[in-house]
Amino acid sequence: MNSDLARRDYQEITRRLTGIRHRYVLSRALFGFCLSSSVAVLLGLLLLCLEALFYMPPSAKLPLATLSGLLCLGFLVRYCLWPLLRVPSLEDVALLVESRIEGMQEVLISALQLWKQQSAGNHGYSSGLIEAAVVQAKEDITDLNMNELVERGPTIKMVTIFMVTAAITSVFLPVSYTHLRAHETEADLVCRL
Repeated sequence: MNSDLARRDYQEITRRLTGIRHRYVLSRALFGFCLSSSVAVLLGLLLLCLEALFYMPPSAKLPLATLSGLLCLGFLVRYCLWPLLRVPSLEDVALLVESRIEGMQEVLISALQLWKQQSAGNHGYSSGLIEAAVVQAKEDITDLNMNELVERGPTIKMVTIFMVTAAITSVFLPVSYTHLRAHETEADLVCRL
């Protein structure tokens, strides 16, 4: 078995898995951004509705606004920043690929782990067997459409939800603000100055 061919095949496997990892992380981060933004918009609308229905003094508005802001920040950190900071390893991506493709069980992960063992100098494994596993894994993923391996359905749904909440807000916000201004008293206007 040609070790240069196996090395090139290993590099091709890692290149393709890195591309999948990049798409996966960006998809999760976009999902988190849209989720956090939707929560922020909906909480803002809720606060406006509460203000429109009940007059709330600043001492009541401030804790509600602070709590809403912290909740939105928590969503942003957990669902948007966390996927960017905790990038999955190539082995995790290989397991994801294997779980989505029938007949790929333990092909990629075996090739990656065996190659690492060989690179680390653990000579308990046959070099020819490792090289054959890497070449076979590369052949198995050659015809795969890697774009289909990253699940985009949840992200597309969340982008749609965000766009709908933004559209509702763009209609509701001017009406709500006008409604609030109509109920202001002279004392409120003095406070505003």
